[in-house]
Amino acid sequence: MVNIVMAARIDTLVEIATAIRQFLHTLPLLDDDQQTTYAIELAVHEVCTNIILHAYTATDLGSIVLNARFHPYQKQLEINIYDWGTPFSPEHRVLPDLEDGQEGGYGLFIVEQLVDSLHYRRIATTNHWRLIKNIGAAHDHSSSNPRYPNRDRDDS
Repeated sequence: MVNIVMAARIDTLVEIATAIRQFLHTLPLLDDDQQTTYAIELAVHEVCTNIILHAYTATDLGSIVLNARFHPYQKQLEINIYDWGTPFSPEHRVLPDLEDGQEGGYGLFIVEQLVDSLHYRRIATTNHWRLIKNIGAAHDHSSSNPRYPNRDRDDS
């Protein structure tokens, strides 16, 4: 298990990536699987970048808390990322238009292609992103990955 608490700044993305990479190297199932390791690193990078750029403002610097754990019986990696910035609104999200050549808006689309499950929920003042990646077993990634993150809301 790894727990990371970082300032929500672009320059901390390297520290987050390093911590995730070190944790992934402790998992025997990922010893020779550079593609899966890279996919996990990229997914975490994209979610954290979105938090830094969209949940917080230049004057409202917050923090990111990330914890990752491996569930050996399910052969599943679970990554939870928390922030206390502006809530994400999945209902306003639009899939990127690949034919239009737009410059941004691909982050969550990319994450959805890299992990087996992506969920977002807002609990009171906390944004919670949960990424699940199945490791070490053949898995039909395309059938289990929703186009939009699930949204559970608990404003208590």
